[in-house]
Amino acid sequence: MLQFIIGNLKTQLGSQPEATIVSVSQNDNHNQCQDPAELAINEAEGTAGGALFRAVNVIADGLKDSFPHIAVDTLACEYILSVSFLARSPTRSTLVVLVLVY
Repeated sequence: MLQFIIGNLKTQLGSQPEATIVSVSQNDNHNQCQDPAELAINEAEGTAGGALFRAVNVIADGLKDSFPHIAVDTLACEYILSVSFLARSPTRSTLVVLVLVY
């Protein structure tokens, strides 16, 4: 799935050379993924967003050679916000946008 997303982004970015950021985020709801493999990643990362954050880093890594000027951003809000994740650095081209919901 990640290779499909990377390929799709490369196609889109190839036709939009002025782009500098692509966004990859979770759905806007409270339905957390229940896939056992992703739950294991979340457990290892200490956040419900662990699988998402790893995926965003893989996507950023997959784009860096062809599109070194591109940053990949994602949202960290509600149930995926975690101090344990925020203490670690994402890849150089990954941006995490904190969304505080009151």
